[in-house]
Amino acid sequence: MESLAYVQPKAADVKEMTLEAAEEIDKKNKEIHSQNKKIAEAAKLILLDVEPTNRQLRDLEIGDPPPSIAEVVQERLDKEAEKQEDASGLDT
Repeated sequence: MESLAYVQPKAADVKEMTLEAAEEIDKKNKEIHSQNKKIAEAAKLILLDVEPTNRQLRDLEIGDPPPSIAEVVQERLDKEAEKQEDASGLDT
């Protein structure tokens, strides 16, 4: 079975990452989240079948997917572009 852990690059790696690489990680994380959600729902059904009176089991949910890495990279690229525009504006 494939690993169902989210891809979480280190901050230093994100600083050097391209937008395309970040989007690929986000795509993988979205797929992993979908698989995890299916597994959690199946486990919940099994647990409810075994212990139908347990109200806590009805409230089990899988958490939100990790934040978008592509958004972080895009913000970084936008800030870098803004700095370059400001620097080129000072030269004139």
